[in-house]
Amino acid sequence: MLFIGILRWLRGYVCFRAEGGFMERLLNAMAQDGLSVWDLHKRGELYYGCVHVSAYRKMSRHARRCGVHLQVEKRKGLRFFTNKYRKRLGLLLGAFFLVAILLILSNFIWTIEVVGNEELSQDEVLEMVESYGVKRGAYRPSLDLRWIEQEILLNEERLSWIGINAAGSKVVIDVKERVRSPEILDTNSPANIVASHEGQIVHAEVYAGQRLVKEGDWVHEGNLLVSGIMEDNKGNIYYRNSRALIIAQYEDEVTVSLPFTQQVKEYTGKTVRRNYLEVFGVKLPLFIAWPMKGEYEHQQETEELRVFGIPTQLWLDQHTYKELTTVTRTFTEEEVRLQLLSQLEDYEQGELAQAKVVSREIEEEKDGESLTFHVKYTLQEDIAQRVPIEIAE
Repeated sequence: MLFIGILRWLRGYVCFRAEGGFMERLLNAMAQDGLSVWDLHKRGELYYGCVHVSAYRKMSRHARRCGVHLQVEKRKGLRFFTNKYRKRLGLLLGAFFLVAILLILSNFIWTIEVVGNEELSQDEVLEMVESYGVKRGAYRPSLDLRWIEQEILLNEERLSWIGINAAGSKVVIDVKERVRSPEILDTNSPANIVASHEGQIVHAEVYAGQRLVKEGDWVHEGNLLVSGIMEDNKGNIYYRNSRALIIAQYEDEVTVSLPFTQQVKEYTGKTVRRNYLEVFGVKLPLFIAWPMKGEYEHQQETEELRVFGIPTQLWLDQHTYKELTTVTRTFTEEEVRLQLLSQLEDYEQGELAQAKVVSREIEEEKDGESLTFHVKYTLQEDIAQRVPIEIAE
């Protein structure tokens, strides 16, 4: 119905009022002449309806023969619109150029949406396609999207599939990330199990191979724990791929220290904002540039400008710079203690990530200038390390 309404508006039509005479005879005459009438209805003794401009002239001749009096109620359509504003040439030209600009802008990419990514960030995917010209402000007809898809798949190992679909000024990038193949363990080649770290064995489970240690034994790094060389009752030697879970307990010590007086970064309270208006992929500065001396923390936000909720295809890049300065500050003993505990948490999540912390004993040492933690850890870890057996030919 919308399409039909647009066609009628382009052709032009009139809405009429008819009274008196023989209305049924008029309608029959119009039907025989192939003239269409729509929205025909009756209110009291009057009939109302709409016909095309060209049909209204023929309808008038039939109406005179049928004694029906016609009167135009409304005139609608492109011809009446342009006639109404014929003396306002600037308005018509403005409307024309507006439509032309919208048609031209629809050939440029203004919105890019990324879907399907999980491990890869949106910025990483946008960086991939940007190197092939897919970016905001790019002229879409000049881009061979199918060729770009193939090139990205050939050069990007992190993706197993990518689809770049354009609809008007919007581009949707649908990606599927490559599933990393799990590391395939060699279960056929013979191997021994040796200790990757010294410690006292607290738990041992041997799944294949000859067990050489028991719970309570102390082993050093490199000691043989499970042998892959086996001998049967007849004295025949054969080789196995040893597999085992060997949990050992050991101690680790670390020392961390911080002074009470430290050099730290603080905000001065000075903030510099520099905004850019992005048009056709070109960033236009909305500020007067001057050199910024010193150290600043930078934050950036980008948002699309809207008028009454309607996207304008214009973007505002907002850059905020917060000035930093280095100051000398004296912390209390409790504040330094919290800083040291934070360092220990980082150490445990990093260096001790593979181990289980059984206990942690902290011994504090304080002098007039600093606070020191002497930390003693009791840890448990799987120390089973597979080492292939080299068999001479």
